[in-house]
Amino acid sequence: MTSVARVVAIAAVLGCAFAGSVAQGATAQLTILSMTVTDTQHVWVLGLSCPPSPNQSCSNLVVRGSQDGGLSWPIQEHVPAAPNFFGKGVSHAYVRNLQYATPQDAYASGPSLLTSHDGGETWTWQRSIYSVEALAPVGNEVWAVSDLCPRSGACPVYLYRSPASGDAWHRTTLPLRAPAGASQIVTADNGHVWILTTQVTTRVPWGRPTLIESTTSGRRWVRRPDPCPVGESNIDRLATDDGVHLWLVCGGQPAAGGELMSLYRSPDGGRHWRLVASNEYILAKHKKLPAARFVYGGYVDSLAVTGPQTAWFSLDRGTLFTTRDGGKIWHPATRQNVDPEDATVGPVLFATPSDGWLASYPNLIFRTVNGGKAWQRIPVG
Repeated sequence: MTSVARVVAIAAVLGCAFAGSVAQGATAQLTILSMTVTDTQHVWVLGLSCPPSPNQSCSNLVVRGSQDGGLSWPIQEHVPAAPNFFGKGVSHAYVRNLQYATPQDAYASGPSLLTSHDGGETWTWQRSIYSVEALAPVGNEVWAVSDLCPRSGACPVYLYRSPASGDAWHRTTLPLRAPAGASQIVTADNGHVWILTTQVTTRVPWGRPTLIESTTSGRRWVRRPDPCPVGESNIDRLATDDGVHLWLVCGGQPAAGGELMSLYRSPDGGRHWRLVASNEYILAKHKKLPAARFVYGGYVDSLAVTGPQTAWFSLDRGTLFTTRDGGKIWHPATRQNVDPEDATVGPVLFATPSDGWLASYPNLIFRTVNGGKAWQRIPVG
């Protein structure tokens, strides 16, 4: 999840540590930090396992897994690492994200990298790979973006690649300069891969949004224009359903309760962009923008595209929104029996246009099997 969600998770940690007395026999509670799926049946979450005793720290990372789409969660494995917000250190592994490439091949990252090839029963710390900013399956491989540089612009950003079935990592350089920060790897079935990042330099200390694309399995990269405003790009989200039409949400600097956000779409893989919706006019009505009204309230979390005109957008300290007209009109999607707790949701993931999942703080999963027409509330642990 985003930094805001991790702040909420910290509050959960403190709550576990200082809560009042708990009834004898109570079981540990899970606070979800990350979620991943590989198909319509396999879904996993990385979370904090808070012990029932109020005197024990809530710092144990566990993976809970489901093999029936989230209806039951029989898999529970320990991850030998600490939550990322506890700090960084060369003597211990710290992670915040979970990614499964297959039901057997798992990756916990950010900033360290731990791998498992037995479904999460045992984990190996990849000590030579650290400062991982993004990780994603790409075909039969797993790719990781690593930012090792201590000073702005002093060295390149690296790409680590390995077969998903084992740890045979190969490092190449990307046409990016460190630090990368807030990176994302987006893949498509047509072989296209995009890396979206925010680069900080001595000339642009507030960050410059940068987008690169490869159609040659990472052998050659091309810089694509990023329409997100320089200096106003905090956390951006890129998504596609066909590898040609791209959706991009630009998240501005966060304020109390929300941030400026804009939605752009590209019809040609990122070569050209069009502003579709923005919420800027809500705070600056004297500006007339050539765009529809975008959502406001909360912070950017995740974006999923399930069709030419359909997308889903989740917000930290907000809710889930959906559009079915290409992004011009957005509606809250949390209807019927969907009631996210604490108004914090995300990520939202779809394995197919019909099968999707939404994580909700602190330990709920919502599942849809009909493209979001109805959602089923599923507690986890």
